Amino acid sequence: MKLREVTNLKSFFLFALFFGAASALYYLYERQLGAISFFILSVFFFKIAFNQLSNRPNETETDQSLANKDFNNEKNERNRR
Repeated sequence: MKLREVTNLKSFFLFALFFGAASALYYLYERQLGAISFFILSVFFFKIAFNQLSNRPNETETDQSLANKDFNNEKNERNRR
C-alpha cells in the first residue's frame, strides 16, 4: 500500500469518526441530554491536554541543571581569584 493511499484512508476514517461523533452528540442534545455531550467533549479535551503536557520536557530538571551550572561557574570564578 502506498503512503498516499494510507494517508487518504486515515483521513477518511478520521472524517467518518468525526461525523459519527457529531451525529451522536447532536442526537443526545436533541433528547435534552446535552450535559452528556459536554461531559464527553470535556474528557476528550482533557486527554488531549494531558498528552501535550506529558510530552513536554520536565522543566524542573532543566531549571536544576541551569542552577548547578551557574553555581559551578561562580565557584570557578572564586577559585581563580
